[in-house]
Amino acid sequence: PQEEVPRILAAREKSFAKVAGKLGAPAKGFVIGLYVYRSDEDKERRTGVPAGAHSIPGRREIHMTLRVARSGSLREEINVVAASLFGPAKITAFHDGLATLLELPPGTGGLPLYAAMLLDQGQMPRIEELLDEEEMRRLLHSRVGLAASGLLVGWLREVGGRELLARAYSSFRLDTNDLAGWLGLSPAETEAAF
Repeated sequence: PQEEVPRILAAREKSFAKVAGKLGAPAKGFVIGLYVYRSDEDKERRTGVPAGAHSIPGRREIHMTLRVARSGSLREEINVVAASLFGPAKITAFHDGLATLLELPPGTGGLPLYAAMLLDQGQMPRIEELLDEEEMRRLLHSRVGLAASGLLVGWLREVGGRELLARAYSSFRLDTNDLAGWLGLSPAETEAAF
């Protein structure tokens, strides 16, 4: 509905500003195409994607239901802005991990607490598992994948800075040996450090 446009625009602009503050601003004149659908069913029928929101970063498009568009969700803006700054994510762990890491409100302790729980229960995936697409999909279904991939992205940013994160984010294929080489560590040292 037309009367919703100002509210949606304000919510999306606020989300974009938060993302630019966390990742850096894209080039001047950067525009995201926003497509809003009345319901989950309407969105799925028109796009073929059942989620309440999805993005097509290479085309700078975000598709959302009305409910999600009104919200303060950052996930899709993160995906589109990150693709413009780092190149498109080709590895699920980086695509989902960056969004998971940056969506957390500051000071919540969410990912570190979850990591402690995973470690305590012996469920923390190895880097190699997170970088394997088939294994990552299994981890996403077990609810471990998002948090673990967010931890991986946060750790890479912490130990290697923005440059290493950007390199990993846009890599077509990556394994523990690659990360170890970039960090000047052995693969075993890299896994242990993570």
